[in-house]
Amino acid sequence: MLTGRSKRHVALVVFTIVALFLLQQQHAEGFRIQNNDQKLNRRKFTASLVVIPQLVSVFALDPTNNSQKANALQYFEQDRRQKELCLVNLLRLQYWSNTLSEKLKGSLETIDEERRKSLYLEARLGSKVMVAESKRISGGATINVYMLKGLHIKDCCKDLIFYADKGSKKQMTQYSEDLVDALASIVEFDGLETTQDDSPRSSLTLSMYTSQKAIFVQRMLAERIVPLIDDIIKLFSPDAREQSELFMREYYPSEILIRSTNVFGKSFPVLTAEGNNIEK
Repeated sequence: MLTGRSKRHVALVVFTIVALFLLQQQHAEGFRIQNNDQKLNRRKFTASLVVIPQLVSVFALDPTNNSQKANALQYFEQDRRQKELCLVNLLRLQYWSNTLSEKLKGSLETIDEERRKSLYLEARLGSKVMVAESKRISGGATINVYMLKGLHIKDCCKDLIFYADKGSKKQMTQYSEDLVDALASIVEFDGLETTQDDSPRSSLTLSMYTSQKAIFVQRMLAERIVPLIDDIIKLFSPDAREQSELFMREYYPSEILIRSTNVFGKSFPVLTAEGNNIEK
């Protein structure tokens, strides 16, 4: 039998145990609530990271335009070459095409087959590096081939499509495609190689050389590429053409194509063998 004093002692112990248990539960509940609050705060923060870019994109759009003409942020705009520089690069390609065509035509009338093969190989490799810049070319490349690769003709054509006015844009697009196709045809016409693969050995290309192949390449250069570049140049303003001409005269005077009627629509002095200036 418990005495009254013992009963009070047991009751105090039980009360103390219950009180401690309740305090522990309250602390644990408070800890869970605090953690939950932190989780909720993290969710809010994450949501704000999603909402902010959406708001920025909304304000970056021009509400007066349709979805196809939506304005992107300026730092996403594509870097483009200067219009006049693109025209200069085309003029350099034109000079190379015309000069190489004349050399090929002249070599076909001689017995120097090695000379013909060398010019023929330059035409093929030069065309390859312009339409397939990332592909490896075989040995035998001349300094002109590396010069042509640095012109970035395909990119220049894309930039000129952008610069062309509304009335000329469709025509510029067609001329650009025709020019690239003409260059690609010099690479692929005989099935020996493609613009999608690296070039075969130059010895293989030369071993399959024929005079008929040289004639095809010569005519493509003279009758397709040269006039196509004339057509492209004429799409742009007289001021742009004049700036390109001045640039050519200052930096590439030896690469100016001399003709009775030049692409810029005006005559210019030419130094004759006797040292006299005549108007061309």
